[in-house]
Amino acid sequence: MSVSNPSMIVQDIGSPCVGSTLSRPCRFDPKCDTCLVLTPSSHDTATALEFSGHGCPVCGGTDLRLYLDAENPDMTHEGIGSSRKVFSPGRVLRCAKCRHGFRKSPPTPAELSELYRRMDVEVYEAEHESRVQTAKRHVRLLSRWASPGRLLDVGCASGVFLEQALRFGWDVAGVEPNEALVSKAARRVGSQRLWNTTLEEADFAPESFDAITLWDVVEHVVDPPDFLRRCARLVKPSGTILFKIPNLDSWQARVMGRRWPLLLPEHLGYFTRSSIRASAERAGLEVVFFGRGAVTFTAGYILLRAGQHRVPLTQFGYRVAGNGFLGRLRLSIRLGELYVVARRASTNHQPAGDLS
Repeated sequence: MSVSNPSMIVQDIGSPCVGSTLSRPCRFDPKCDTCLVLTPSSHDTATALEFSGHGCPVCGGTDLRLYLDAENPDMTHEGIGSSRKVFSPGRVLRCAKCRHGFRKSPPTPAELSELYRRMDVEVYEAEHESRVQTAKRHVRLLSRWASPGRLLDVGCASGVFLEQALRFGWDVAGVEPNEALVSKAARRVGSQRLWNTTLEEADFAPESFDAITLWDVVEHVVDPPDFLRRCARLVKPSGTILFKIPNLDSWQARVMGRRWPLLLPEHLGYFTRSSIRASAERAGLEVVFFGRGAVTFTAGYILLRAGQHRVPLTQFGYRVAGNGFLGRLRLSIRLGELYVVARRASTNHQPAGDLS
């Protein structure tokens, strides 16, 4: 295949993988070595050469493919968070070795910190009651893997999860760079439990927490292994780290393609089980559990977000029902996310039952 200008290629997510003998669309076969892309042109040598200076942030692999060729605007504080006004996830590369997906040319950690400090939180707060339901689900998961002790929630936002964990007997602490969200969290759990900064800038003593939670956080960092290494230093030897991440091998991601709602401007990483396990191992952690993540939102918010990704009929549905009675109904849905539980210790205790 010859491509004179790879950046002009538009993906055809329904076409068979280039060089493959598969008779079905490649997006339905996550184990195929060539099924790494939404953009067929990314198998071309010219495209591969364009990324020769990049390495996978998880495993350092240099065999990279262009997973998604979308507009790549500079990230701004108006383009991130639930109130975002820009919806392009940028150009997303994918590693052929560990299958990790990541945004090409991400902001620096300092730039990210400033973006999140200035982020608009109006739409985020409008879904407060829905987020309470998700927070209760997260506390139940935490309770299956750890007994109440000292807990750090990184990216604690407005403190909804911290408030629920406090009710379950946890001694909570939260880190959040956005001042408006910290102010709301302080009204829920007290300002003495909060640090208005990033984890990298916070000054916690090593091994000072029994558990750390990272709900919708790891996909926002430039270097996942290094970030998890920081977390590993903060938990006690038998401590537990729980997080939720977008799964690039989920059926939702493969079926929806570029319309997958988790392809977002602020998401710098898109994981698979193998890539998050590799990240954890490099951080000195052992993954002991995977589960399917779920979230609760109003129907109106779901239609709004899906419409932004041009999912058929959702824009019409939002105009008809988004602000009415039907739009206020709360639904629990799976968007293609993974719950992950990791520990420093080698003890591999499996709780009874299955997470549903």
